[in-house]
Amino acid sequence: MVIAALAKAGLGYDDITPTYLSPPDAGAAFARDAVDAWAVWDPYLAIAEKTQNARILAKGQDVEKSFAFYIANRDYAARSPLLVRESLDALDEAGRWAEANRDEVAKTLAAVTGVPLEAQTLAASRATFPSGRITEEIVASQQRIADRYHKLGLIPRKIAVREAVWSGAQS
Repeated sequence: MVIAALAKAGLGYDDITPTYLSPPDAGAAFARDAVDAWAVWDPYLAIAEKTQNARILAKGQDVEKSFAFYIANRDYAARSPLLVRESLDALDEAGRWAEANRDEVAKTLAAVTGVPLEAQTLAASRATFPSGRITEEIVASQQRIADRYHKLGLIPRKIAVREAVWSGAQS
């Protein structure tokens, strides 16, 4: 997202000095003004908004569509396609429940993560809980990102995203 946001603003990756930190470390660096900006996701974004008066400069959905993935060991998926499909179906069901029960999601996550309920409530209010199979649109989007990262030297070799997609998911 950072690269796409920079491009949208007419800037290049070489116009910034990136610092790679875990979300908690980045939050602490942001709080002490050791970094000027921060690309992060919820609930860390919500924590920064609630505790550090952080201001959103760009939202991911306004810059470039992003996706989250569930990953399985390739050998396991090949040996157990039915279990993988059943797991994906259960994730679909859990996502539908979460969409309909955002307050419960926030309470549960606050209890198990220690993130304040106020921040979890904000995060849950804007979260999406999609679960679905990988489409050609998703593969193409991820390939564009991979190609961009390779062109910038952020990944050492070209990769073919299609080769990483589990074909059993389409069944």
